Amino acid sequence: MPGLVVRKDLISTTVTWRGDPVTIFLNEFPVQPFDMNIAPMDVALIKVYAPPVMIGSLVPGGAIAIYTKR
Repeated sequence: MPGLVVRKDLISTTVTWRGDPVTIFLNEFPVQPFDMNIAPMDVALIKVYAPPVMIGSLVPGGAIAIYTKR
């Protein structure tokens, strides 16, 4: 996605979209980027919501929803 930046170092992982933090959902539950440990073959669907998105509250950086198989 244009404007999406993933930065990873030894301590943390950050995901931003055009400078604003992105909210990540795994099977409809919010997760932190550093908590995710998913094999690519387990991913069924990825939905990307452009900023700003209204998911419960206003998320200025957009959202990424990842759904796994079973």
